[in-house]
Amino acid sequence: MKELKCTLPDKAQVYTSGCEFYFACNLKRLRLSLFPRMSQARLAKKLGVTRNTYAGYESGKRLPPAWFVCCTADYFKVAVDELIGQELEKEKLKYENLTHSDPETD
Repeated sequence: MKELKCTLPDKAQVYTSGCEFYFACNLKRLRLSLFPRMSQARLAKKLGVTRNTYAGYESGKRLPPAWFVCCTADYFKVAVDELIGQELEKEKLKYENLTHSDPETD
């Protein structure tokens, strides 16, 4: 699998700080690393937002509300502070650590 390099769009740099940048990168990294075939639309539905809203969070163009950050952390079984405060390392993302069923069949 190709290594994901997190880069923030130029326009978004004005509006975001480090935490939002990490969140956007980690959101995309989690989706693509753990569930490579899961679309943005499918994950957005599971997390209770529209695909456009989710895409904005993943690209760093929109700031997510606290409830969404908490739901995302819970869904992926990571701590909120890890999700927003640091770039998650590929080695930490292990499918075996997830306790919910295969999202491809939900």
